[in-house]
Amino acid sequence: MTGSESLTIGRPLPGWTAHVVDPMGQILPTGHVGELCIGGLGVSRGYWNRTELTQKLFAKASFAEQGRLYRTGDLARWTSEGELEFWGRIDFQVKVRGHRIELGEIEHALEQLDGVHQAAAAVKDHQLVAYLATESALTGKNIIDHLSKYVPDALIPDQYYALPSLPLSVSGKVDRKALGKLTLSPLEVGIAYVAPKTEVQQVLAQLWAELLKQNPVGLKHDFFFAGGNSLKLVRLQTSIAREFGISLSIEELVSLRTLEAMADEIESIQLVQTQTESSSSTAMESFSI
Repeated sequence: MTGSESLTIGRPLPGWTAHVVDPMGQILPTGHVGELCIGGLGVSRGYWNRTELTQKLFAKASFAEQGRLYRTGDLARWTSEGELEFWGRIDFQVKVRGHRIELGEIEHALEQLDGVHQAAAAVKDHQLVAYLATESALTGKNIIDHLSKYVPDALIPDQYYALPSLPLSVSGKVDRKALGKLTLSPLEVGIAYVAPKTEVQQVLAQLWAELLKQNPVGLKHDFFFAGGNSLKLVRLQTSIAREFGISLSIEELVSLRTLEAMADEIESIQLVQTQTESSSSTAMESFSI
């Protein structure tokens, strides 16, 4: 959803009902974004001779007055005033790093940043990226600091592109295909360099440098902001297992993200392993005596 596409769509007409539901079909509370489903006497039984499409778009629900709802494919939420607010299409949901992400939620948060007239989020080369229509001198750090107040880490894009205006289609909506064809340089993220100190930090920094073709790599660097993607993360997982004998899941690596956090986790696991081996050795000595 972008600023030009967001709008309040009011309340259902008499004889009709509207429900905002989660992926499991359960009603969501006020303020939560979900799929808009329509109920009432006007809802048909489905599409003629199109069983598969009927099963996809028409759902049975115990809370629906007529027991049947039509799935609109629109994302919406109820406001505190009891009105529906349009939040884009489900088609704008993408899966990045194991997380299902609603691009409209990211765009909405970006458009709350001073100086940003319009925003669009997309997936490019396995990375989550954002395009901003702005004339302000923003930095990647400015944007990240702002987004962290509104969205979880999984929804923070890896790269940001600033341009005076976003390309629009004839209908006045953001032309996402045209965006993908633009040749732009990403904004600097602006993360201060902090040198690795411990042996684990230094070895891990070397692994990052080899994968990301970037040197030096500091403790505060974020794997994805530094040019990493899902494929490189799998390679990093393999390298960590080889170098440290430790198996970290992709989900764990995504949540850790920074070099410092990954190194801390590896050192913590190593400490537990050392203590366990020491305890086992002491137990064996006691048993032999």
